[in-house]
This record gives sequence, structure tokens and C-alpha cells, in this order.
Amino acid sequence: MPPPATQATDSGPIDRAVLEEAARWYVRLQGDETAEAASSQARSWQHWLDEAPAHRRAWERVRRLQARMGRVPVDIAVPTLKARAAGMTSRRGAFKTLGVVLGTGALGAAGWKVFEQAPWQVWGAACRTGTGERRSYRLADGSMLELNTGSAVDVAFDVQTRLLRLHEGEILVTTHPDPGGMVRPFVVQTRQGRLTALGTRFIVRQMDGVTRLTVLEHAVLAQPAQASSQAVKVEAGQQLLLSADKVGALQAASAYEDAWSRGMLVALDWRLDEFLRELGRYTPGVLTCDSAVAALKVSGVFRLDQPEAVLHNLTGSLSVRVQRLGRWWTRVSAA
Repeated sequence: MPPPATQATDSGPIDRAVLEEAARWYVRLQGDETAEAASSQARSWQHWLDEAPAHRRAWERVRRLQARMGRVPVDIAVPTLKARAAGMTSRRGAFKTLGVVLGTGALGAAGWKVFEQAPWQVWGAACRTGTGERRSYRLADGSMLELNTGSAVDVAFDVQTRLLRLHEGEILVTTHPDPGGMVRPFVVQTRQGRLTALGTRFIVRQMDGVTRLTVLEHAVLAQPAQASSQAVKVEAGQQLLLSADKVGALQAASAYEDAWSRGMLVALDWRLDEFLRELGRYTPGVLTCDSAVAALKVSGVFRLDQPEAVLHNLTGSLSVRVQRLGRWWTRVSAA
């Protein structure tokens, strides 16, 4: 449920300027400031939120879209917003930036055109999960499909192919032999290419600009969308990153890549900022890390359905404190 501070009825049109300001606040709250600056920023945001009901409605729209689509790449949004603040971006350009944050605009650049298409694909997907949710589906052929937090998948089985279209998030697939004597390939399609199962169990994660493939059993054939001749066979225990025009180097996969399917997050000597980015996928709102403690190391097994308990445990094992503003904004900083 949305945090009390942002509860509002989102009915009727919202002024574009107010939406733009809400989007700008969303980007600011994910910035990498000191603990003192971040706390001041959060208080300013709360003041802006309380100024008018329209501000709450605009913020709720940003929050709801973020929960459905996941975080927008900050390295794209921040420079454009900063340029506009300095008077260097046109009003039309600012609206495009708002489109990036809200997931409604057309970016123009081919590399990010997927964001123009993603909203309706995510909302209309046959299989979906919200923030912190995980779901399992048995497909018509007997295969198992498991969705991690914030995921959206369409299933398109026909007489020729067993196809999954991954729009957002992460899935774990356990394939089953095609019934009835049929021999249809089992394919996962992402923004960057096609992954063809070769009798296998594997994980696919749609990330910013790349697809990450991890093979747990047997093998998967990875093909970039713009260079299908570069197909690479990925064996059990291996993973790689797939972009639209090339296949990344094969790497050894962690033995705990599928821990999320059992409700666990396993960290082995992770940086704190890396750990919080991963935990943030399961936590509604904005979860950030002060750069002063970003390099601290975290190891352990953590329950994904208890993110608040995980944060509390960090304060007992590391020299950190957790700052909160309502339920929407959380920052881990030096104690």
C-alpha cells in the first residue's frame, strides 16, 4: 500500500508542470549526497508534497508507475534535468525527460525506444508481479515459469514455437519436454535478443540496456537481436550479458543466482551500495546509500519478504544508521 504521506485520489488530468516537478523530485531523491544533504533534501521534498493536493496526486502517479516499471536509469534522467535547471533545455525537451521518468515519452534515440513501448507491454502482460512479489506459473506444456519482483511476461505458444516475451524484471524457467510428440523450440525474447533453451533450467533478467542470462542446468543458445550469427551456447554454471548487437564474455555464475525463488538474498562480500541496490528491487520507494559507507562489505543470507528486518540487521553488524521519511524514502548512512 502507498505510504500515508502520499495517499491521494488520482482522478482527472494533472498539470504538466506539476508532473514535471514530481519527476524531478523523484530523480533528486535517488542522488548520491551526504547524509546531511540527503536529509535536508527529504525535508524539502516533504514540504513540497504538503503544499498542495495536486503535488500529492502527481507524486502518487510517479510512485505508481515506478512500482510497475522499476527505476528509470538515473544517469539518463539526471543530466537532462540538471541541464534544464541551468536553462539549457527546451520546454519540449523537459517534457521528454518527464516521459523518461514516467515511462510515457518517446526518447527518439533508438537505444531507448523500448521505453516508449514498455508501459503498455508491462501493464498488459499476461504474467506480472509488483514490487516485492514473486509468482509461479505452470505453462501449457508443463514447463514452470517463476517471476521475481517487478516482472512482466507474455506467453505466446503456437504450433511452431513456445515463446516467452520478457518485458521487465527477472524470470526462472524450468522447461518440460514438448507434449504430444511435438518438437517446438522454447524461446525467451527480450529487448536485446532471443534465448533458446536446450532442455534446461535458466534465469533471464532484463536490465538497463542488457539482458543477463544464467544457466543452471543443461544449456541455452543466446542470439543478439541485431547480430543473430553471433549465437553463443551457454552451459550450466555460466552466465553472460547480451546486448542488441553482441554477446558478452562467458563468466562463472554464482551458486546462489536462484536464491530469490526461495525468498532469499545471498550476499558474499558485496559492497553495501551493491547490496542495497539489489534489496531495493523488493522495497517500495527509494532506497539509497551514502557514499561514505558504500564500500562497506556485506555477507549473509537475508529474507526478501522482510526488507525492514534486513535494514535493521545492517545497523547491528555495520557502523551505519537508517534514515527514513515516511515509508517512501530510506537512506543508509554512517552511524
